[in-house]
Amino acid sequence: MTSMDSRADFQSMLTELAVPSELQTWLKDEGFVTISDLVFTFATSTDGDSLLQKVPTTTWTKLGVDSSLEDPATTVAAGKLRRLLAQCRMVVQQLTATQQATAVQSTVATPLTQPMWNELAPPRLTPEAVTQLMEQFATNYPGELLTSESTPSIRLLSVVHHTLKPGQTLKYIPWQIRMSQKQYQEMTEAKTHKAIRSEAQILGSLLDETPEIPVENMRLSAEWLMRTQQVFRNAWVMCGAAHLHNFKKYDDKFFSLAMKRHAPESMLRSVNLHEMLEADKFLWGELIALVNQKWKLDDALHELSSARADMYGVLQPRPKTTQPKPPIPPKKNPKEEPPTKKPRLKENQNGTTPQVDLCSFMWVQGQKKTLCQRYQKGTCSSKSCKFHHACAVKVQGRPCGQRHGAHAHGNKT
Repeated sequence: MTSMDSRADFQSMLTELAVPSELQTWLKDEGFVTISDLVFTFATSTDGDSLLQKVPTTTWTKLGVDSSLEDPATTVAAGKLRRLLAQCRMVVQQLTATQQATAVQSTVATPLTQPMWNELAPPRLTPEAVTQLMEQFATNYPGELLTSESTPSIRLLSVVHHTLKPGQTLKYIPWQIRMSQKQYQEMTEAKTHKAIRSEAQILGSLLDETPEIPVENMRLSAEWLMRTQQVFRNAWVMCGAAHLHNFKKYDDKFFSLAMKRHAPESMLRSVNLHEMLEADKFLWGELIALVNQKWKLDDALHELSSARADMYGVLQPRPKTTQPKPPIPPKKNPKEEPPTKKPRLKENQNGTTPQVDLCSFMWVQGQKKTLCQRYQKGTCSSKSCKFHHACAVKVQGRPCGQRHGAHAHGNKT
């Protein structure tokens, strides 16, 4: 980022705007070596005329400008100086606005320590400040019991407290950091006890990664939703944002719509986890919009839970989606495809199969080949059969040897 007190940044701007070297030399001789020197010297000049009047005639002469023939204020070199002053003033305004936006002011009632998170998070509340908030909560709501499972984590409290400070605006807080004191402590201890075996893990432990709840692998359940709602509203109520009754009324309506059970015959279902998170983000966007319009958070909660129907719209039941059934293959008509009949040996008139004298081997080109017995019956369909496929019926003491089985020998003779 450009600095208003850097000589190098000022020289870079002169080069970028193509300011003539004669004017650069004059600015340096006059002591204008930084952006702040030029802006705060001509603070009341809006068009740069005061700067142009300060340039001597000798400098204009070096630039080839004759003041007796033309007005130096209407030359291109004068335009370069005007633009230089306007550009420097713009840089100072941007830097001033950034410093004001990032300034952090601590209150006396709730002292703050230095930030301990690696992301752009607000300063962390001190243990004394958290204890004071818990005592104030117990005084205002003596019927509410704060345990480690219902007390907000230090990070969640710090974020909510910073959001409610003067000059800040309400922002949506993601569900990943809506954790209780117990959850935050367990996740921190699990990270601390993990064995460090590489340089990357050492750097990660030094940066102190902030624990977050992995919402991607989470399953929506009534117990989880109710517990998270309690922790989140306690954080706002402990910081004095709204009354506990209004938050409970809002959460109860949200819970009843999100976890509603529908009859199977209605073919409807409630929202899933992703749809519920999107609905919560939309509703908090409406709450923030009302608060930005000078509404109190109590009134905004009452508006969404009692007056408006936004919650019914974003949490309305959805139609069930049924998975398509695999297609059933059509049944074959036996009349269209008659079953293949295996050839059998011809039967005699009395129904018995004639006894045929078969050979078990034959000689083919000087090699002894064992004849396939299944081939003789017509039941061998293997193309890689290790036995020889030829007729084994004895003809004059030797096998027939033709390319048909014994069951078809009578048809071939």
